[in-house]
Amino acid sequence: MRLAQKIGKGTTFVRGIYVDEEIMEMAKTLARVKKTSINQIFREGVVKLYKQEIGDKSPHEV
Repeated sequence: MRLAQKIGKGTTFVRGIYVDEEIMEMAKTLARVKKTSINQIFREGVVKLYKQEIGDKSPHEV
C-alpha cells in the first residue's frame, strides 16, 4: 500500500492554516495544470515532504 493511501485512511477537516498569496497562487497553478483540487495539491505536498524527511515510517512509529 502506498504511503499516501496509508496516511489518507481517515479524513480530518483542518481549519486555520494560513498561506500567503504567493503560495496560494502556486497551489492554484499546480491544481489547474494537474486538473485537481487545491486540497489535493496540499495533501500531496505534505506526503512528499513527510517521505523526504521521515521516509516510509508510519506516523505512529515516529
